[in-house]
Amino acid sequence: MQRFGFKLAEIRRVLQLWILPSDTGAPSPYHEGSQECRREALKLGEKKLQAMNEQIHSSVQLRDEWQEALPQVRAGLNVPLPQRIRSDRPKSLS
Repeated sequence: MQRFGFKLAEIRRVLQLWILPSDTGAPSPYHEGSQECRREALKLGEKKLQAMNEQIHSSVQLRDEWQEALPQVRAGLNVPLPQRIRSDRPKSLS
């Protein structure tokens, strides 16, 4: 689950659905594999996916802003583009 970006507290919450006792020590209200348990796990997974999508969107936006700002800084310093960035740019038709 850590591979999917779940934090330890989130993993614990999923496990508490049917394996671990709750933080208060009460047993899980669900039986392992029950439909209610699966619905709750699905909600947790969908919430995590939504948060990851928001993080990705934010990261892409930030990357795009940096991609626009760096050439301006570079031009002010009269420094050529690194080869890696040059090859990423579309080639002109002329």
